[in-house]
Amino acid sequence: MASVGTTTALNDALAQYKNAIASDPMFARAYAGMASVYLGMAGAADRADSLGHAKQMAEKAERINPLVAEAHTVLGVIAIRDDWNAARGEAELRRAVELEPNNATNHGWLAELLADEGHADAALREVDVARASDPMWAYINAIDTFVSGAAHQYGREAG
Repeated sequence: MASVGTTTALNDALAQYKNAIASDPMFARAYAGMASVYLGMAGAADRADSLGHAKQMAEKAERINPLVAEAHTVLGVIAIRDDWNAARGEAELRRAVELEPNNATNHGWLAELLADEGHADAALREVDVARASDPMWAYINAIDTFVSGAAHQYGREAG
């Protein structure tokens, strides 16, 4: 469950995105941002409701502008974690990576999926791209540990 501070930050972000959309109802990135916020709220609020809103906002962003990577990221994560559709999730995450090749988060999500699917070498490459894209991103160490374990390359995550 998200902390009170995190919940407050998510609600504040949601309000900012809603204000942006009120100013420009065709602002696809704001809908994608809302989708990410709702995805983040899934652990702190009603999971089904939050994921439903996340999917709805991501789909709206994608309809307005199919080149918004964040919308594809959210759709990919939902396909994997809620719909149990790894093929669709992978396609969406690959599209997000194609649109924003230097986005470490997208490479991280794709690495986790590829490791889950037994594609260790590809997963390790995604971890390396994520780390190169954002070497200060602390969470990449957790992803690297998971992927390295799945690939039976223990100790790799150290560096």
